[in-house]
Amino acid sequence: MEVIDYFSLSFLMGLAAHLSAYVGTYLPPIILGLTFSLVVDVILKQIAIKPLKVTFGLESVELMNISPWFFMHTYRSSSLYKNTIKYSRFGHRKIDAYFEGQMRSSFIERSNRYNLMLSVALIVLIVPLHYMTFSVGGILWLGVVFGVCIRTISRSLEIVYAFTRDVIAYDNAQTSTLNKFDRIKLALTSYLENILNFTVVYTVFGGAQLNLIQSLFDSIGRSTISNVSVSISSGATLQAFAYLQVFTSLTLVVLSLAIYVGRKY
Repeated sequence: MEVIDYFSLSFLMGLAAHLSAYVGTYLPPIILGLTFSLVVDVILKQIAIKPLKVTFGLESVELMNISPWFFMHTYRSSSLYKNTIKYSRFGHRKIDAYFEGQMRSSFIERSNRYNLMLSVALIVLIVPLHYMTFSVGGILWLGVVFGVCIRTISRSLEIVYAFTRDVIAYDNAQTSTLNKFDRIKLALTSYLENILNFTVVYTVFGGAQLNLIQSLFDSIGRSTISNVSVSISSGATLQAFAYLQVFTSLTLVVLSLAIYVGRKY
């Protein structure tokens, strides 16, 4: 996990260097972007878990198990909220394992669905602003751009790590009641979310000459591995995003096939 965070940090520093020419420094937009991504993610998880709340023993959660937050913050926050379910009480009794598994499954499915809805909302809200009144050189706008990029990186790493761990840990005790068909549905939803997340990234990086439709087609092409080429003139950062999308998509396809073929239920 530390290796993932190290390479992710190196990746964002390259991203910062690419955009810093507009503002002279990259630290403020990184802080703004990270704050934006963290706040949005926590709000999403709160909405997802709200219907499941009974009485949570938050003091029992091992906070050290969810650090570092930086580039895997969506996965870390999911772990935290799942632990709140683990330490839940129904009245004065601890919930049994099966009920805990049902609650975890519901939280996972709701989070997955809300992440897709958030990606749609980001396209509706952010992409038009890219072509309207916001200055590309403004620090607030760069903060939003960094927030979108950080969320895209974090969600991609979360998808790769979570699905890989799910396949490898098949022989271990399952912590949810999700069957193989439920997991494939999650993979399909994540696949669509992946397309939308990178559509926003390609749009804000492409400038005025790259419209939303072209960005969407580029994202679909890379997710379906039918068009993974990236122009050298696009820059190293955009190329890195393209390859991250291809890697995430391949992981989803291969592991979904492994789940379908390798599991009886």
